[in-house]
Amino acid sequence: MHIVKGTNRVAFIGKKYTVKLPRIAPRQVVREVSLVTRSFFHCCKKLSIKESIKVTLGIWRTVPQGTAGIKANFKEWKYPKKLGSSVVPTRFSFLGLFNVMDTAKPWHMSQKYLRDNSPFEHIASHTTDNPRNFGWHDGRVKLLDYGDINIVKYLLENKALFRRQLDTFVRENR
Repeated sequence: MHIVKGTNRVAFIGKKYTVKLPRIAPRQVVREVSLVTRSFFHCCKKLSIKESIKVTLGIWRTVPQGTAGIKANFKEWKYPKKLGSSVVPTRFSFLGLFNVMDTAKPWHMSQKYLRDNSPFEHIASHTTDNPRNFGWHDGRVKLLDYGDINIVKYLLENKALFRRQLDTFVRENR
């Protein structure tokens, strides 16, 4: 087993399964909860409770730091079936606190080469810039890290195109 630390999560990679845990920054979580709570009570002064909840949930979604790993885990639990064969599926999640997914074999591609030759430069996501975010699973290269909302939105709209581009890129660069 080996450990890979990302910006928002830590992955424990075993032979068969990978477990992803969020990196939780306690101070940042306290700040975020404080911000969201203050926003809610500020909204309540001017809006109805229902509208205040709606605004507060919108603010909560945009608060990135302390709970970003949990949010990423939720996305990887929620979307694999909708994203199809471009992602390694998450098999189990417990409230976003840990995810279990199949382990994929590393895709040996240099980061510089991928950045310089990527067919995905138009996607506004750090995910497609890093070869460590891809791996071999069921005979194809797939995304291992798809917790970023930008990649999820792109794949929901363009999953067949992404799959074709990825297959072509892998075939041409073996």
